[in-house]
Amino acid sequence: MAMFGGTRIGLYFAKKEGQRIDAMLDRNRRRLARKGRRIGNERQALEERIEQTEVDLARMLLLAMTVNRVLVRKGVVASGDIGRVAKTLDLMDGTADGKLDPSMLRPPEDCEPTTPAEPEAFFRRLEEES
Repeated sequence: MAMFGGTRIGLYFAKKEGQRIDAMLDRNRRRLARKGRRIGNERQALEERIEQTEVDLARMLLLAMTVNRVLVRKGVVASGDIGRVAKTLDLMDGTADGKLDPSMLRPPEDCEPTTPAEPEAFFRRLEEES
């Protein structure tokens, strides 16, 4: 009879331990579900930002091409001048790769954020370099 009682106590503790493990698993499942939803929301926000960036880039490309064509047609600049300036700009970041690192146009970190950009000085320097 002692063995039977010991088995009941063992089963009781095994059942309690199983309940504790089940509760822990449930908590972990809920926590993972919350994280999954948060990650899904973050992913959606990033996808929306990428989509908006692509739209902005397409608009800037249209604007750049429009200005280029108008300036060439009106005789303000020759298309060869645009090519030479583009090559100079391409080298500003140290690499002739057909791209310009956007950080080259940002003000230095030690500048106050209220300091306005000075495009006149930028274009003056660009003319001097070409």
